[in-house]
Amino acid sequence: MKKKCCVLVFLFFIFGSVGSTVFAVQEGANTEDIIYVDDDNTGGPWDGSIDHPYVHIQDAIDAAMGGETIYVFAGTYKETVTVDKQLMLCGEHQHEAIVDGTGDGTVIWITQEGATVENVTIKNSGGYHMDAGVLIDAENVTIRNCTVYRTRSGIIINGTCHTLVTHCTFHTNGEGILLYSSTGNEIDYCCFVHNAIGVHYNHAREEYIHNCRAHTNGVGILGNDSSLVHIAYCVVHDHNDNQGGIFFHRFVAFSGPGLCREA
Repeated sequence: MKKKCCVLVFLFFIFGSVGSTVFAVQEGANTEDIIYVDDDNTGGPWDGSIDHPYVHIQDAIDAAMGGETIYVFAGTYKETVTVDKQLMLCGEHQHEAIVDGTGDGTVIWITQEGATVENVTIKNSGGYHMDAGVLIDAENVTIRNCTVYRTRSGIIINGTCHTLVTHCTFHTNGEGILLYSSTGNEIDYCCFVHNAIGVHYNHAREEYIHNCRAHTNGVGILGNDSSLVHIAYCVVHDHNDNQGGIFFHRFVAFSGPGLCREA
């Protein structure tokens, strides 16, 4: 069992890429508000302590009261998860703590405002309408330092506001992010590659996308029946010739400063 003591894109994206992040629990830290999950602890016992971590992420969420950090050790967790409490779901390492939905609907469904998901890889949603890597049905949600792939939609922001998606990578999805009937959300320092659509605004208003890179998608940024989308410091290039880098349909207005480039 594993026990560990314990960015149109800005110049960062022209010369670099989204990096992975390791979240470490330091020795001597106060762990009273941390619930641990380790897929190696198959035989139990399970109480969420560092010595007896839960084997499933959902068990840890069910045991939480709200306000805790669910710390997920590196491993592959084949489950779908509902985050219905205000807490942080945090992986040990972005590319090694993997939540695999195995093609069964939405992988992570967030229904509680103020929740955070960070440092995990999310993959294999179902293929039906509204299936997603992360479905957000709550306000003030943060998704940080995540990789999302092989989903119908990487993230769906579903009629909510004030979600922040930052330092994430989306590849090999139907859509990287779908913002549907949403308002006032922010996407920054993210990378979208090899998706049918990188970012899709559908009936969205007053949205922000800054410091992002979208390349080799079918469409980099698509807007339908949306308005006041602010695009700044992004690079959008090498997309399908028949579709385009940035495509707006029945779009009222978008804005952004000069450092917005479509190549």
